[in-house]
Amino acid sequence: MEGQKDYQVVIAGAGPAGALLARELAAAGISVAVYDIRKQGMLGHNWSDAVEKNALSAAGFKLPSIENGRYKGRLVKTDETDDNLFEPHVMQRLQIRSPDLSCTTRSDVDFRYITTDRKALSRMLAEQAAEAGALFFYNHRADRLIGDTDVIFDKIDVKGMRVTNLDNGESFYVAADVVVDATGYTSGLRTGFVGAPAIGTLFEKGDLAYACRTVRRLDMTHAAGDDLIDHYRYGAFKGYFWTHLHHGDVVDVGGGVREEPGRVDPKIVIEEMIADLSLIHI
Repeated sequence: MEGQKDYQVVIAGAGPAGALLARELAAAGISVAVYDIRKQGMLGHNWSDAVEKNALSAAGFKLPSIENGRYKGRLVKTDETDDNLFEPHVMQRLQIRSPDLSCTTRSDVDFRYITTDRKALSRMLAEQAAEAGALFFYNHRADRLIGDTDVIFDKIDVKGMRVTNLDNGESFYVAADVVVDATGYTSGLRTGFVGAPAIGTLFEKGDLAYACRTVRRLDMTHAAGDDLIDHYRYGAFKGYFWTHLHHGDVVDVGGGVREEPGRVDPKIVIEEMIADLSLIHI
């Protein structure tokens, strides 16, 4: 077993939440270490998501300007393979239509999101945190909390966590004043509170969503006049589905539903959406 390491704060998980917290703590002069089970360069989902503009601004990212109906700026992608942060496509307002498309609401609504590359977001936040002084250890698994963790809530006393280096299989203890579980829905550390079920309970399937998506090319000779090629279907199949432009001829087709008995398979719905739209290349 490797020797014990000591920090003021230790974080399990280097996703956006863990990396952003590490950045702010390190910038304030607090010693912080982040351990993530993934290998370096493997952070983030391999797709772009609609992320709240206010959240990105609060995290310190400068939002791009809009020129000729497209996002422009240092952080905007120039093409589909660019590893920058924002997709150039702009959706400023949403027109709300009835399910049969026969009518619309009297007014449109603001689209308060910007399509953001999740891998680029995770990478940039981790880089910023490291520049501020946070230490990152990839390919390290947070195994369990150290301290009195199997007692009732007001008796819990966490002193650190046990970590395993997946490169060599060695385990060690990391002592810290504060331990943060930023492992996402797996909740790798929180579920160790067996004596406090209110915070130690595993997420159930009904708490989660099952989603699928694919990126396809468009036949622009047919797509130009289709105002539904860029849309969201909220409530469809008790979930939501979309076709969302990224670049001039690239569309993201996807959807998600609550993970519960009797749910539809989003992949089947997506395949049907693509089959119904001849302008999308299968």
